[in-house]
Amino acid sequence: MIVTTIRMHTTPENRRELLQTFRSLTDASKCENGCRSCRIYREIGNEEAVIFIQEWDSRNHLDNHLHSDEFAVMVGAMSLLEQPDTVEFQVLDQVEGSRSVEAIRARNFHAKGEKP
Repeated sequence: MIVTTIRMHTTPENRRELLQTFRSLTDASKCENGCRSCRIYREIGNEEAVIFIQEWDSRNHLDNHLHSDEFAVMVGAMSLLEQPDTVEFQVLDQVEGSRSVEAIRARNFHAKGEKP
C-alpha cells in the first residue's frame, strides 16, 4: 500500500473553496482504480492547515492518478493558494515502513542480546 499526504496552508478566504474542490475530488478518487481511501482533515490548533490523505493499492495506481484529470484539478486548486510553497507532498510506502520497523526491532533485540 502507498499513502500520499498533501498538507497545505490556506487563508480564511481560500480555505472554503479549496475544501469544496477537494471534497468533490474525494468522490472521484474513491472511484479511481486502486484507491482504497481518501480523507480530508484540518489540523488541530492551526485552522489554516488542511491535510488530504489517500491510500493506494500500488505505486502503479498512484502513478496513474498523478497523470489523471482529477490530480490536475487538485494542482490547479493548490496553485491558487497565496503561498503555494507551503504545500507539502509526501509519499509513504508501507513496504519500506514495515522494513524500517523490522530493522528497529532487530536492532533492539540485538542490543539486548536477544534473538528477533
